[in-house]
Amino acid sequence: MIELDDEMRIHLEAVVDDLVNTTDGVVPRDHLTDVVNDSFHAVAQNATIAQFLPVLAGRYAQTQLRAEDLDSGRLLKDKPEVLIVCEQNRGRSQAAAALLRFYAPGELQVESAGCDPGKTPNSRVVAFLRENGVQLTDYPKPFTDKMVRVADHVIVIGTLSCSLPPILNQNRLVWEIPDVEEADRPEIAAGIKQIDSDVLDVVTAW
Repeated sequence: MIELDDEMRIHLEAVVDDLVNTTDGVVPRDHLTDVVNDSFHAVAQNATIAQFLPVLAGRYAQTQLRAEDLDSGRLLKDKPEVLIVCEQNRGRSQAAAALLRFYAPGELQVESAGCDPGKTPNSRVVAFLRENGVQLTDYPKPFTDKMVRVADHVIVIGTLSCSLPPILNQNRLVWEIPDVEEADRPEIAAGIKQIDSDVLDVVTAW
């Protein structure tokens, strides 16, 4: 894990400054600082390169703040919320999120997360999707209970080492897609083909 040193604190303070501006000062700065610091520790757990951590911590903090606002009722949903979870959040769940955004642009709010997030997205999955015109932009990150609570649809891919809190009337799906972590290209292609088919099914159904 990359430690929170003085240089990193300066970068994270700049992230807090940006959030103060984007939230119009409505959210207390102390709370924004806590969320950013918590987000840093979450995304830094398995990180090996510090350069992009402030950006990733800021993105994750925005996700958590949005979940807080939805959970409290301060923000009303303007589109269905979808959370996709797999074990490491570096291949299958990220591919599903990318494909959902590809087939239903602007129609869904899609997040992906994992139980035990990896260090970086699976480069072979990223490359395969890019070759087919789909951009994978998610980064490995853990889910939080707030993210689960505000989701209208939760898709679980494969077997999880963690458990998701039960939410009344929430639509949950389980997709049995083999792990592609150590897969070769044909296996990755087959896995993404199955995810693609499942994504098209839910886009049609929703």
